[in-house]
Amino acid sequence: MSFFKVSYKYIPSIPFSNISKRIPKRRIAFIDELRALSIMSLVLINTSTLLSHKGVFTYEEYVLFSTMAFGVPIFLMLLGTLMLERDYYDDIPKFLKGRFMRIVLPFLLWNTVIALVYTYYHGNLTFNLAGLLAFFKTFGLQHWYAWMLIGIYLSLPIFNSYIKDTKVGGAKYFLILSFLAVMIYQALDIFNTHTYFNLTFFIGPIIYLFLGYYLDHKEFDLSSNKLILIGLLLFLSTTAFIIYFDVFHNGFQRTVFLHHYNFYTRSYMDVSLVVILQAAGVFIFWKYINFDTTKGFFRKFALLFKKPLISVGIKSISRSCYGIYLTHQTMLLIIFLLVDVNYFNAYYWTFILAFLTFVTSWGLITVLRKLGVPGYFIGYD
Repeated sequence: MSFFKVSYKYIPSIPFSNISKRIPKRRIAFIDELRALSIMSLVLINTSTLLSHKGVFTYEEYVLFSTMAFGVPIFLMLLGTLMLERDYYDDIPKFLKGRFMRIVLPFLLWNTVIALVYTYYHGNLTFNLAGLLAFFKTFGLQHWYAWMLIGIYLSLPIFNSYIKDTKVGGAKYFLILSFLAVMIYQALDIFNTHTYFNLTFFIGPIIYLFLGYYLDHKEFDLSSNKLILIGLLLFLSTTAFIIYFDVFHNGFQRTVFLHHYNFYTRSYMDVSLVVILQAAGVFIFWKYINFDTTKGFFRKFALLFKKPLISVGIKSISRSCYGIYLTHQTMLLIIFLLVDVNYFNAYYWTFILAFLTFVTSWGLITVLRKLGVPGYFIGYD
């Protein structure tokens, strides 16, 4: 049991499996680092996606898209790590007024902003019925992840009660059914076959919620270095698998995975077995490099993120990540308004645009906080 104790700069040395049972007053290092990594990957993905809609898309960008597929799944896994097996769900009205509104209020604010910008971008922003309909249509179709997140938050008191009663065993049972359902629907999708069989409840974003909780609380009888290697191998092998089939085998014309909106899931959430394992690999790798028992190169790698300036930046990005997610598409659209997209015809423009978008979104949230705007309005926690 001793190797499950960690000693972070942000938190006292306590059993790691107990960290997630409450919101700590101090930050948890690996969670901040994963949140920062995930929001940066999400900005890269959405930059590539917007460029593809403009007809500027290359194999290199699809490789990037596939490599960063873990972005949204990691966010949901961290939500399960931090929000399941908690006591405050016992007072549901208080939960709805508190934590739930911290998701809804920033969404309403920033989704209104992007709907206005997007409607103007397409020349439909007019003060008449057609203009209002265009605005509300845009409002309803932006930020699919935030809409999904609202639904997940509404269901948290229900899932929390189940986890409080069943602990890790209950999460394991749910995940077994989820993996079974994923494999069945994966086969149905590949062969384009319909079925009356119904396990769709187990193949939504809830998978990642339970997976994050399980991987945080499960005590593996392996050294931290071995677990790090397992996580790294999972990530590399699954990423290579996605790239090979989606890019080189199918020419990214049709994915063999459940990447996009499809009949079975009714969602844009990627619940393919390969991406689930990819996200699990990233989670395991980043969790265990923060253990004191980690040795050698991995220990030196982890210490890079504990340097004062880097750790402060990571913490700031982590706390701003919801606001960055809600604002970065608006920043991209503004850039497209100012610059002709035809100039972005080389793959390196994805990185340049993503960097500019990320910095401006992060800067916006930081400036608003410095001006005294409450964090629960702008997506800062």
